[in-house]
Amino acid sequence: MAPSKRHLLDLDCDIDIVDRLCDVWESVNDRCQHSGTVTGLYDPLLLGNPTFSYYTCALSSGASLTNVRLPCVVSDRRQGERGELVDGCIAEEFQRYLADKRYLYVNLMKRRVPDVSESFRSACIERHHHAQPTFLPCSLACNSSLFHQRRQFRRSSSAAQFRRRFLRHIAGKTFHVSIAALHRTWRERCADLFNTVHRHFYDTKNELNRDERKVFVVLFYCLLIDELLTSGRSDHFSLVCKDNMDRGGMMNALFYVYLLLKNQRELTPHQRLDLVFLVFVPALLVSNRTIRETYFWRLREALRLLLRKGIPQGGLQVQAVTMKRDNG
Repeated sequence: MAPSKRHLLDLDCDIDIVDRLCDVWESVNDRCQHSGTVTGLYDPLLLGNPTFSYYTCALSSGASLTNVRLPCVVSDRRQGERGELVDGCIAEEFQRYLADKRYLYVNLMKRRVPDVSESFRSACIERHHHAQPTFLPCSLACNSSLFHQRRQFRRSSSAAQFRRRFLRHIAGKTFHVSIAALHRTWRERCADLFNTVHRHFYDTKNELNRDERKVFVVLFYCLLIDELLTSGRSDHFSLVCKDNMDRGGMMNALFYVYLLLKNQRELTPHQRLDLVFLVFVPALLVSNRTIRETYFWRLREALRLLLRKGIPQGGLQVQAVTMKRDNG
């Protein structure tokens, strides 16, 4: 039997928030109808996929960051004979929105995979930096063999071998960074961040099983996004896949908690409710379903580590994170 509504929304600090997220996921998953995949040309303005500001982050320097929730900003124009995307552009509304902003756009879609529409959209996003230099797209590829620990990553549990393959992969074609300050030191900075995650969350273990490596990747992404925001001196940022329900939903929820824990030890009841909103509302609004299990599992395990171990020192100096509660 699914937990009652009163039970699901009981988010006091003496209740494990990760366990409660699992209760909500099971309840929503039981009650939702899976709508399947939308086919045809994709237009972010026509799918009822809302755009709004999630929260603002006040920094010790006096600057502030605004996180914006939005779907992929590429409007499809034409498909090829096999259904692959062959023409598209950045939505005009988004181009106008960028005009007075220094905007970090973290792209979580595939890139440079032949005949894959996500790769075409990624290329459109990355090229737009040349038209608007204050638009800073960076692609982290949340569907790569590294992310899923497939192919060459699957079998070896050696942390040293994982590190070598990880750094080789992150310097390859599945990643892209448009922040000039990071170009010369990209590999070295990624190596430092890898070592920080390994030391802080895994006590520099010599062996990491496949599940641990999967969670390692998203924790690394949190530190990397922190680095991108710091180096890019952005005032707005978004973490975006295509529809921003699964990959984007996972990373938006995780990074929100990451920022909160930079200057507090646990989440308040209001922040716990905000976390439930971040995890579940996008997929419910857009597709009447919950976040897919593979991403929810990774989010759950990463949250457990963040809440138990805290955040490594360095990066953004956060004073306060304020959720935009007028989103409805």
